[in-house]
Amino acid sequence: MYRTKTTSQLIKEKNINEIFQIIRDEKAISRVEIAKKMKLSQTSVGRSVSELMDAGYVVEGENVGNSVGRQRIQLRIVPDRALALGIYLQRQSIDAGLVDVNGNLIRKSSFMFAETKQTDIVENVSEVIDSILSSLSDQILSHLVGIGITIPGASVNYREGIILHSEELGVSSFHLGSRLQAVYPYTIIIDTDVNSEAKAQKFLNSVENPDEFIVIHLGTGISLAQMINGKIARGAHNCSGELGHIITETNGVLCECGRRGCLQTVIGRRGIEKQLGISFSDAVKRYHENDRDCQYLLNRAVHQISVWLANMIHLYDPREVILTGSMIDEWEEMFDMIVRNAKRYTGNYFTYDYSVKRPLLRGVDNHIVVAASNIFYKFSIKNNENYYDFSR
Repeated sequence: MYRTKTTSQLIKEKNINEIFQIIRDEKAISRVEIAKKMKLSQTSVGRSVSELMDAGYVVEGENVGNSVGRQRIQLRIVPDRALALGIYLQRQSIDAGLVDVNGNLIRKSSFMFAETKQTDIVENVSEVIDSILSSLSDQILSHLVGIGITIPGASVNYREGIILHSEELGVSSFHLGSRLQAVYPYTIIIDTDVNSEAKAQKFLNSVENPDEFIVIHLGTGISLAQMINGKIARGAHNCSGELGHIITETNGVLCECGRRGCLQTVIGRRGIEKQLGISFSDAVKRYHENDRDCQYLLNRAVHQISVWLANMIHLYDPREVILTGSMIDEWEEMFDMIVRNAKRYTGNYFTYDYSVKRPLLRGVDNHIVVAASNIFYKFSIKNNENYYDFSR
């Protein structure tokens, strides 16, 4: 008898969350249409919708249908019923903001710090969290699901909140998650920029198949995330996708990892900056001023990235590839150059269709929404309350 009750409760929760997700994805949809999508009875759907409405997650909108026949009431979600705090952590700055369950950025702030030491990281992040939380009403705080933190150019054990290594922050085996979790009563999820971006694409439903795609991040380093069967492939040591540390020149430039000839020393942002002695944005400016050194190195980077994009397409056979990162944010034409060249390098042998896209958002807005996606990626409704479901 107990087992039957437990199974019934699990099915009920599953249906409620699936209905909520359908309404969120469709923007506006009737109970009848939901019942058809889920192949459930209208009575069953109606009960679940009533629970969502009573808990404040869903509201009724305008009616649709013929004036003669029975009109259908459209359902919409209440976006600010579930909120997440997104934090993009860098060495000398933190971008942070509040994001609703539709992916809308409600408020944002940027904080600048002096050169960050390992001992300052927890203090800096706490200062940012405290600043934002103190500005929120009790009602808004009651809708907060958790705090998502993105670490650029790093490897992270997201389940334990450990930064395994980050050249940007200068730390290894740093237990940021547990230190913050001891202070704040919210779920705190930390992940890399590329994995967070993959979560954002799935959460925002901005790809054709949110369960199967890859993301390539072009920034300080070069990294890749693969979404397969709705989950991120992480590898045995949470280091999967370190594309930038593939060795291409055995006697090449010394990499931050201690080896020579890693791909990111040739085509990564930091590698280009070291070779030219100027910032990447200045290199792009000089590129357009016909500076030969800048044109040579940036054109070489485009060529190499295009080749590796073609290689990854052959290796993973994705339907969609998301290209993101500060390099293409600061050099807009780079995206089109890479896509055009990669089409040539995939050749006629690769017969399947694929598309290469950029994220919908750019810059700081994207950083914050992506960080918040660490929470919304596994958001659930349980007992009519917001819940981060690690089991998903």
